[in-house]
Amino acid sequence: MTSKLYFLVMLVVFSNCSSKEGHSKMSSKDIASASERVTALSAEIKAPSQFVDAEFDLFNVNGFSNSRNMVPGASHWDYRFAIKTDSSNVDSWLHGLDKLDSANISWTMDVIDHRKHLWNITGSPEIYKSNDQMTSAVVYRSEGIVFKIYRGR
Repeated sequence: MTSKLYFLVMLVVFSNCSSKEGHSKMSSKDIASASERVTALSAEIKAPSQFVDAEFDLFNVNGFSNSRNMVPGASHWDYRFAIKTDSSNVDSWLHGLDKLDSANISWTMDVIDHRKHLWNITGSPEIYKSNDQMTSAVVYRSEGIVFKIYRGR
């Protein structure tokens, strides 16, 4: 292979890698409006009910619905989010999860830390986890707040 051709091939390979990495993370930190945060998160998850606000830190090695321009490769994702919904909708977010007595839930405050003044949490948490340990939820039922982690490969 000639050096010019090799350089061209490497340039294409590295430009695809860097553009994909740039679209593998999505955060709500720079989205000021609650309705825009809801719209952005709704495009990435299967929401079992409507919600009125959201905060999130999402990682998806294949990018997100608004940035995919290639055929997806091997999957890996880590979605951490908080939503506000009507308290009557909380159970719909817990499908397939079993209640736990306790667990480390410090990650929940990391999700909302940049706007914690908008998340009035006064109740006691309920903690849930899936059998495969890939999904966890922390619920503040009276406030209608659900924190959730989805992980997968």
